[in-house]
Amino acid sequence: MKVFVSLLAILAPAVVGVMGALVRDIPVVSESAKLLKLCQDGGANSYVGVLYQKGQSVTYNFNQCYPYQLAKDNLAKMAVFCKATTCFSNPWAFLIISKV
Repeated sequence: MKVFVSLLAILAPAVVGVMGALVRDIPVVSESAKLLKLCQDGGANSYVGVLYQKGQSVTYNFNQCYPYQLAKDNLAKMAVFCKATTCFSNPWAFLIISKV
């Protein structure tokens, strides 16, 4: 039993390192990591990094609700929040909240 636990303790960092390298190569994970870094590097007021369909990566600051669509055929593809925020620009959210 002690040998198994010792072997597990020795191999665990290597397994975690290999799994981490494999996960970073998954497109969704790597894009998420890029957007998180973009958001964090965007300044103290930046709260989200957004990737749009045509490849633009943009950050938005507090008091700006990020648009789900920049132009026709250019929808938000992925968004990663680096800070908590609430936005009330979505008309459906406003209707739901106002009914409560």
